[in-house]
Amino acid sequence: MSAFEDFVLLDPREVPLGGPRGMTVHRTLPARRTSLIGAWCFADHFGPDDLSAGDGMRVARHPHTGLATVSWLFEGAITHRDSIGHHALVRPGDVDLMVAGSGITHSEFSTLDTTVLHGVQLWYALPDRARFRDREFALHTPRPRRTSAAAARAGLGRFRATDENGEVLEDASPLVTDTALSMVQIDLRAGHRLQVELDPGHEYGVLVDRGTARLASDGRPADGPGASGRQGGAPAEGADGMQPGADGPDARSLETDARSLETDARSVETDARSVETDARSVETDVHPRELAVLPDHVDHLQVQAAGDEDLRVMLLGGEPLGEDILMWWNFVGRTHDEIVQFRARYQAEIGVEGTLAEAPIPPEARTRGGLAADAEQYGPFAPHTPAALPAPALPNGRLRSRGRIGLPKD
Repeated sequence: MSAFEDFVLLDPREVPLGGPRGMTVHRTLPARRTSLIGAWCFADHFGPDDLSAGDGMRVARHPHTGLATVSWLFEGAITHRDSIGHHALVRPGDVDLMVAGSGITHSEFSTLDTTVLHGVQLWYALPDRARFRDREFALHTPRPRRTSAAAARAGLGRFRATDENGEVLEDASPLVTDTALSMVQIDLRAGHRLQVELDPGHEYGVLVDRGTARLASDGRPADGPGASGRQGGAPAEGADGMQPGADGPDARSLETDARSLETDARSVETDARSVETDARSVETDVHPRELAVLPDHVDHLQVQAAGDEDLRVMLLGGEPLGEDILMWWNFVGRTHDEIVQFRARYQAEIGVEGTLAEAPIPPEARTRGGLAADAEQYGPFAPHTPAALPAPALPNGRLRSRGRIGLPKD
């Protein structure tokens, strides 16, 4: 049976990032209903933020395992520094891709001349076969493709769409990922429509930045999964009941996030904005900062800029990961014990808890990642930079893995 037979709306929740004068991000993934869209496992939207009212993005050195991070800006600029020697300026339209592999640390700070910061940060989980692979950083600037009514930038993967006048938008990113993924910024003038071609074997979501996106799809195969399922519902989805953590929040932020996840977890039955258009066609409106998960097995999507405002969305997609993952704070692993070991080694390497002898590199990370026993799992970092962020305390209970269908029932 299909996991998603209709559009499912994931509501954003506010998460503080970087202390009391830091910024607030709006997180839609992971969610209680799902933790994965393809391999995409994390989606934060931020801004537009006036940095005169706060410190902007100030995320000191922090770790990652088993994932890749993708930063994409609409306004402003940030500096990226990592433990494999890269120091880069990221501007609007750039794809900032960092693959953590068996372990990496990095920092992100908005530049001093940035007055407004606005963008998204995304993570995708590495498949088990590649999660201890070599670490990597890439920065690419895709060219915008335009028609009279629309524009698109393909940050990852391939993209093809046709506007009302028959003009075609088409592009493909040269960046290579360990599973097939797509990430495309789409801009559409108010009142206009665009038909986007999709791979029916992939999973997709649409994250709205500005305007109202009216999404419609009738592309399910008549004999495919979900063809005879319930139609027309777009249940909104709230918090996810877990503690993945933002990139580098302090302990108080994590506690606030965890409380909001616990108190806000809910599932709203049927959203009034979702309309059944016929027996096999569903339409829904998606507003800023919301993420709409598309029905499975669709081969095209119609996107309309409803209302008087121009539309900007991020189209995310990918082949099904086909694996459950365990995500806590900035780590992605497969078991509770693995996360415990990742945390202990990081704390020892930055000198805040335990010793290197007491927290050896986890055996699988060492053997599959090709690391020497005395290596730094998270790598050295440039001197004279802000102190690394310590990891929060682990929860009392055992961490649970998550997948495409979300949290299991207790």
